[in-house]
Amino acid sequence: MDTITPRVEALVLDAGPLLSLSPLKGLSKSYFTVPQVLGELKDDKSRAHFQNLGLLAGVKVETRIPDSTALAQGMVNLDATNINLSMSGIACLVTLAAKKTGDYTVLSVADLNVLALTYALHQEYSRKNSPDSAVS
Repeated sequence: MDTITPRVEALVLDAGPLLSLSPLKGLSKSYFTVPQVLGELKDDKSRAHFQNLGLLAGVKVETRIPDSTALAQGMVNLDATNINLSMSGIACLVTLAAKKTGDYTVLSVADLNVLALTYALHQEYSRKNSPDSAVS
């Protein structure tokens, strides 16, 4: 039996690949999504596809809410204006970045949460893989 080596450590899913019934096996070691994406799966076929991913394809998708405390003590500098992220953390950072790039008006709440989760996972995996995280 051929073993597929995943190309990425973690993959955050938007509704697109779930609605289009895309094959996901072997793309990643871990799969994630946000509750809002699951809410976008309105038809029976896409909901069944999502529910059967683990059984039929061996793909377990973990549903997570973006961690709003990851940047709780952080500061971000957008246009030389320091903005304290203690209120809403990563979600605030993603919203501010989307507004700065002009994308905010075309992004849904699910899209913003997917971006926030992607950023949070990037931070998490970066900390895990940094040389400073090794236990001596």
